[in-house]
Amino acid sequence: MDYLITVLAIKKQDTAPLVSENASSGAASYTDPRLQGMTKLLLTVLSSINAFTLIRQESFAQISAQLGKHSLTPTIRKPSDELFSAGVSPLAAGRWHGPAKVICQEGQSIVWVAHGTTILRCAPENLRQETPMPSEVPAPSSVDVSLIPVPDSEDGLCSESILLASETVLEPEPEMPELLSFTTLEAAEFAEGPPLAEDNLPYVHVRVKDLSREEVALFDQAKQKELQCRATVLQTIASCKFPLSSFDIKTAFLRGKADEGNPLAMEPPPELRKLLNLHEDEVCQLVGNAYGRVDAPLLFYKELCKQLGKLGFEPHPLEPCVFVLKTGSRLRGILGVHVDDGVCGGDAYFHQKVEELQRVLPFGSRKHQNVVFTGIQLEQFPDHSIRASQSDYVHRIPSIDIGRPRRQDLDAPVNEDERTKLRGLIGSLQYAVTHTRPDVAARLGEVQCQTTTATVQTLLLANKVLREAQEHHRVSIVFQAIPVEQLTFVAFGDASFASSKNLISHQGVLICATDGRLNQNREAPVSPLTWSSKKIPRVVRSTLSAEAYAMSKAVDLLGCVRVLWGVIHITDFKWQQPELGFKQLHTAVIVTDCKSLYDLVTRLAMPACEEYRTTLEVLLIKQRCLENACFR
Repeated sequence: MDYLITVLAIKKQDTAPLVSENASSGAASYTDPRLQGMTKLLLTVLSSINAFTLIRQESFAQISAQLGKHSLTPTIRKPSDELFSAGVSPLAAGRWHGPAKVICQEGQSIVWVAHGTTILRCAPENLRQETPMPSEVPAPSSVDVSLIPVPDSEDGLCSESILLASETVLEPEPEMPELLSFTTLEAAEFAEGPPLAEDNLPYVHVRVKDLSREEVALFDQAKQKELQCRATVLQTIASCKFPLSSFDIKTAFLRGKADEGNPLAMEPPPELRKLLNLHEDEVCQLVGNAYGRVDAPLLFYKELCKQLGKLGFEPHPLEPCVFVLKTGSRLRGILGVHVDDGVCGGDAYFHQKVEELQRVLPFGSRKHQNVVFTGIQLEQFPDHSIRASQSDYVHRIPSIDIGRPRRQDLDAPVNEDERTKLRGLIGSLQYAVTHTRPDVAARLGEVQCQTTTATVQTLLLANKVLREAQEHHRVSIVFQAIPVEQLTFVAFGDASFASSKNLISHQGVLICATDGRLNQNREAPVSPLTWSSKKIPRVVRSTLSAEAYAMSKAVDLLGCVRVLWGVIHITDFKWQQPELGFKQLHTAVIVTDCKSLYDLVTRLAMPACEEYRTTLEVLLIKQRCLENACFR
């Protein structure tokens, strides 16, 4: 050990050699030639290490050999030549941490910066000056045309085609410069008659907003009738204890077959024309369907009715979008269609028929028990009752933003932009009111009648109605599983006389499904089926007149619901003669809270009113009560 320490002894002086040539151990002196050769070799190696590792202290080997540890290794630091002044915005190198503000600089190695609410101690090499704002960079006076990039295609570019034609004015002589004459081609008047193939007209996609009034009327006629009695379908599924399911037909508007009496021609592409050996004046007949046809919904509805008819389904005579499946007098299932979405319920035989329909008209999706139909969340419980809710939809309706300056004058009329937002809010709430939220119908009707004369106060009232609807977003409609043999209907009618600021009277109607216990003043299940709340379209002179008009509307709507139900559940229901068909159903109940109206309807003598029109309304209600209905 002493020998190794003596050989590797390192002097403290910086000018001393790395290894002493006169190595000794104690008083002994070694003159072995082999040892001298090894000493020279080791001296050369250590000298090379000393030359390439100048950033280390030269005494590290002695400390490592004697003390068994290394000393601190200082590094060479180059002073920064960049000065930072207070208030400068530096950026952190390598990662975005800023910008920060310089507080002060301490020497050449420390910069104190403020980053948000934090004070950081940074090195100058970790900071850089912030790039100047783009507005401070001077714009070039001119741009070289050759440096402007040219896109490979015109997709997404706003371009306009200009057609130019030239004709020879005169024959120039060889010495004369060339002469050009340009003629601008302008669009002429629209040609009359049907378009021809040789006209080379551009192909466009048909949009409803681009159609004329006549074309829009044709488009509306081509639409199939939408499902309006979904409540009757859902009540049937719950009362018959059928499992609830839904489906949507994939690419429905392409499933229709073209009408043979109204053929549609198609201009074939060059490849197809060459393959079929067609002449230039020949076209093809489109046997199937295509996107963009205004009669595509009608063609799909006809195809759907055709396929359902083959499977044994019968369309409802009063609701073309409702189909029932029966074997004899037994109801096996019911199906309602809205455009390409369907909701249905039935037994095993019914679902077998639906599977056969799926093979002909493929479904995009099919769900059971918990489904979404036309934006309404439907959930069936173990007792087969069905809950309809639009909680998420109501939550997503945005309110109208009214600034503080506008709130200062509540009687100020709204501008067109605010009126558009008001109509949008009313329309959004109206969709929920129509299907699942009858509790908001009266308040919304009060706002709706002020649309044309809306003020800032009307906007605040609309936001209040929306806020109340969102606070009670869990309100929903439940179709109770009332047995079919016990089910009957009850109608509620009410009215308000000159209730709003502009003295407009309103009417309200509610039709529910229930059983016979309700007419016996006992607790009974109730399923809301349809309701209405709107202003009375004519002038009424008294509360009795308003109540009579509203009750007449309720009785009329009650008769419609009873006919829809009777056709589905009663064989050979006489819907052509309602007065006879209603006798095949249970006794309905008509309820009013107007004592004077009740006295006029139930009295045996001729009703006498100051208004003869009110007398006619009372006589109509009295006649409807004779059709197996009880007025109370």
